[in-house]
Formats: sequence, C-alpha cells, structure tokens
Amino acid sequence: IISDPHGVHIYQYNFTSPERECPPCHKDCKYGCWGDGEENCQVFSKELCSPQCDQGRCFGPNPRECCHLFCAGGCTGPKQSDCIACKNFYDDGVCTLECPPMQIYNPTTYSWEVNPNGKYAYGATCVKSCPEHLLKDNGACVRTCPPNKRAVDGECVPCDGPCPKTCTGEGVIHSGNIDSFRGCTVLEGNIDILENSLVGYTFFYPNYTFGEKFGPLHPDRLEVFSTLKEITGYLNIQATHKDLRNLSYFRNLEVIGGRALYEYSSSLYIVKTTLETLGLRSLKRINMGTVAILENKNLCLADGVNWRLIRKSHEHHLMLANNSDPRSCEARGLVCDQQCSKDGCWGPGPEQCLSCANFRLGNTCLQNCTVLPG
Repeated sequence: IISDPHGVHIYQYNFTSPERECPPCHKDCKYGCWGDGEENCQVFSKELCSPQCDQGRCFGPNPRECCHLFCAGGCTGPKQSDCIACKNFYDDGVCTLECPPMQIYNPTTYSWEVNPNGKYAYGATCVKSCPEHLLKDNGACVRTCPPNKRAVDGECVPCDGPCPKTCTGEGVIHSGNIDSFRGCTVLEGNIDILENSLVGYTFFYPNYTFGEKFGPLHPDRLEVFSTLKEITGYLNIQATHKDLRNLSYFRNLEVIGGRALYEYSSSLYIVKTTLETLGLRSLKRINMGTVAILENKNLCLADGVNWRLIRKSHEHHLMLANNSDPRSCEARGLVCDQQCSKDGCWGPGPEQCLSCANFRLGNTCLQNCTVLPG
C-alpha cells in the first residue's frame, strides 16, 4: 500500500529471460497430452467408447470399460473414485450424487438423528465444516440466510417471530441513501464511508457521465447504524471531518464477516481519517480478511487491542502503522481505563474494554461487585 499522496510507483519489467520451450508429447500419445511422459497421454474419447457407455465416457473400448455415471470428463477405471472430474459432488476422493446428509432417519425411534458422517456442500465439494466466512444452512455453505431465517453463530436458524431487519449494502454511503439503513440489524454487503460521503457525493454512470448529486452528510447522521450487529462484507472508512472522532455509531456491531473484501484483501479498512478512537466496543469477531488501520494521525489505542481475540482467520495480515504517537494519546487522556485487562480497549472509559481486569456488569468493567458505577 502506497499511503504517501505524493508517492510515485514505477513498474519495471524484465523481458530478457528466454521463453519456456514446451517439450513435445510422448511418441505414443495419439490424441495429444497433458504433460511430459506416456502417463500424460490423452486417451479418453467418445469415439473410442463402446455403445454401452451411454454417457460417452470410458477408459477403454470394451463394454465393461465405461466410466461411472457420476463421472465427468473421463476416468481411469469403472469406480466412482476413478473419475477425472465429478458431475455432481466430490467427497473425499469419490464422486457422489449428493453430500452425506447432516441428519438421518432412525426407523426404530421414528426420529431424526445427527449423522456422524454428514457433510456440507461447499460449491461442488463435500466438507465437514464450512469456511468461517460462510453460513451453514440445510446441509450447505451459503453466503446469506433465506428470508425466514437469521444467522446465529455461523448457522441459519428459523426466526422466532419476525426476523431481524436485514438490509443490503451496495456502493458508497451518502446523504441520499443513509436513511435506508435505519433499524437494520444485519447488513448484507459492505459499508463504504469515503471523503465524498461527507462533503457531497455525485453518482457516476459506467459511461463516465454525471448522475444525481447529493449534499453533504454530517457524521451525526451515521447514528442510523447504531442498531447494526453484523456486516457480512467489509467496513471501509476513509473520510475526514472535525466531528468524526470515533465510530460509536457502530457501537453494537459484533461481527464483520469478510465474505467480500475491500481491494480483495481487507475486511476492516480505516485509512487517513480524523478518528481519535475506534469505539467499536461490541466487536467480537472478524471472520476473514486483513485489518488495515493506517495513516490516522489522531487515532489512539488501536495498537493496544489484542486483535488475535477478534480475527478468526489468520490467512490475511494485521496492518497497523502511522497512527497517533502513544505519548500524544496520553497527553490527550486517550488511554485505557484501569478496569480494562491487558487485551486493550476501544476508547477511554470502563465500558470500552475488550475484557475486564476484574468484574463486568453489563458493558461496564468494575473493581468489585460492591462498587457500582454512578
């Protein structure tokens, strides 16, 4: 990431290396090959199969040398495990019609029981558990829950009464769409709050012509996000305003899913803002993606957060750099409360602790249970 606005990046290519010369196919390969050696010859062809092979795939010309019905693209033998590719699902080396169900019927007890061998459908593959950034629903790994269900601990469960309000987030937040998020508890998509969000946003069409213009957006109007508990995609903040000092508007946000990532990598991206603290006091889980908090000259306490408790996938990076100097933070009183543990905090005050050093009452950390706040 080049964060310097005056930085210059130069691409230098080296085309002096000779191009790779591919070796010819083995002399016994009549129909081409997939690589070096006789073992990589292309030997499967509809023209070579017996008429008994109704799928037109075989591993030899004889009637008993047909591929299994679950095979696609040929095979090396008659079994389901001999397929080159699967027509339906791939389950631990074997092609199947469907993945093993998560529940099986017990005819003795007349009831459904958990299948110890059950697997979820993840694309065309059967897996024992879904990736962290996806949800479990009816034996499959899905991006979103159906309308009559809600996400609980990574699984779609039926709603008890009306489902929480789920909203769709696409595009940049601005004064023209901000009120559409009022009352949302789950946002299917992403939140992008950019400089143009606050100073005034102009819509551009794909042909680069101007569209509708929207006026300035004061940060106080971001309070509509106070009911939000989950963002399935990413949270991207790149804006400056004298009143944009923390993200307490997202104080009830618990989960950032990372099912979509900003710039293909980040699920929490906070760069070049006027924030002084994060204020994300309810954030418990970031399923996927890089956490990038960079170039926020007034931002304190982010470096002290124990991000390992929040980031559930470590395939991506944690990037914290060029934020406020700790000595400046102390001078401004932006330090963790004494009741916070060593896991850090989201801002000053006993209600901003990641975890408590002693006791917790609601959202507030206490010295002991006999001393109540206020």
